[in-house]
Amino acid sequence: MTDLEQKKAGIGLARRRFLQASVALGALGSSSRILGQGPLEIWEEGDPQCRVIVKEVAPAYQLDAAMLDSFMEASQALTGVAPLDRTLGSAYLERMAVHPRLTTQLPLLIQTYNAMAAGGNRPSETDLQQRIMQDQSLQPIAEQVIYVWYVSAFFLPRDDDPTKNVWVYGSKEQYEKSLLWSEIRAHPPMTHGGPFGYWADAPSL
Repeated sequence: MTDLEQKKAGIGLARRRFLQASVALGALGSSSRILGQGPLEIWEEGDPQCRVIVKEVAPAYQLDAAMLDSFMEASQALTGVAPLDRTLGSAYLERMAVHPRLTTQLPLLIQTYNAMAAGGNRPSETDLQQRIMQDQSLQPIAEQVIYVWYVSAFFLPRDDDPTKNVWVYGSKEQYEKSLLWSEIRAHPPMTHGGPFGYWADAPSL
C-alpha cells in the first residue's frame, strides 16, 4: 500500500468513526427531546423506579464461545472499533439474546456476517453497507449492536405505545464504558471525571 493509499484509508476510518459517533450523539439528542415530552419516554434498566419491564425469553440457541467470537467480530466491523472488550461483549450478547424483540434477529445477523467473513477476510465497508445496513431484515438489529456499544442502550418501541421509542440502559458500569465517551474525549454525564480534585488541573489536549 502506497503512502497515499494509507492516508486515504486512515481518513476513511476516521470519517467512519466520526459518523458513527455522530449517529450516537444524534440518538442521544433525540432522547433528550423525548425526555422533554414526558417522564415515561426514557428509562434506565438499573433504576427500579423507572425500569422498562421486559419479560426476558430463553434464546433458542446456545450462547457459547463460538457465538461470542462471531458477535465480537461483527461488533468490531459495525462499530469500526477494535479490539472491543470481550467481557462487555459477553454481557451485551446476553442482553440481546434474552430480549424478546431482539432474540430472533441476532442469529440472522451473526450468520450473515460469518458468511461475509468466510476465509478470514473482514468485510469491507461497502459489503457491510450493501449486505447488512441496506437489508431491512438486518439493519434494525445491526443498529442496536451499534447503539449498545456506543451508548450501552437499546433504542426500541415502547410496549404501551409502539409509535414511540425508549432508551433501555444496562448497568452503570456498561454506561461508563460506552464508546461514545472515548470518542468525544469526555466522561459520562452525571459521573465523576476523575479522582477528587481532578478539576483543579488544566485539561490535556
